[in-house]
Amino acid sequence: MTDKQNSNGIAAQFFLATYLGCRPRQDPAEVTHAFYDKSVKWVNAQEIPPETKSVYLVSLHAELLSQSSDVNPREFARKHLDEEHRDGFLNSVCGDDIPKSGFPKDVDRIASRLSTIQIAFGGGTSVIAPQSAFDDGTVTMEQADNGKSRLVVTDDVTELKGKAKSGARPKKDKPEGVAETETSSSQSHEDDQE
Repeated sequence: MTDKQNSNGIAAQFFLATYLGCRPRQDPAEVTHAFYDKSVKWVNAQEIPPETKSVYLVSLHAELLSQSSDVNPREFARKHLDEEHRDGFLNSVCGDDIPKSGFPKDVDRIASRLSTIQIAFGGGTSVIAPQSAFDDGTVTMEQADNGKSRLVVTDDVTELKGKAKSGARPKKDKPEGVAETETSSSQSHEDDQE
């Protein structure tokens, strides 16, 4: 049976959505990506101790990296968030695009973001650590006596190196009042012989 009077599917949409209460299935990768982005944004927007934010973010990563084939935001909030934060999280993160009751998980689009956690501090320090370092306790965050956060790394130091900011060119320091001069290799060689 075909409805030739209405070729754009309004009758079918009415029947499926209004009468049956159905809606098209969303792409699991898109929903998982949106859940991750909204959750991270929510965590960072909260006026809670950084240590709590760290626990929430590590829990989010662990949940998305788990063997479970689904993500249930209600269960995530119940298991990993303090009670006073649960409703705010669910109301902020979930909606038409992210159901509170759960959705199929697909982390392909966010796999690289789930492998590491970056923590930026007010003084400009930034630390990037693998998720596994938080999971096994190699990296922990705690509150210092002065109310600030302390990041503790318990491991062997294997290398130290400088790193320029992306796109930044190193500045050459020269003593005040000294003009920049060019020296040719032959002039330098003559000076060495004197």
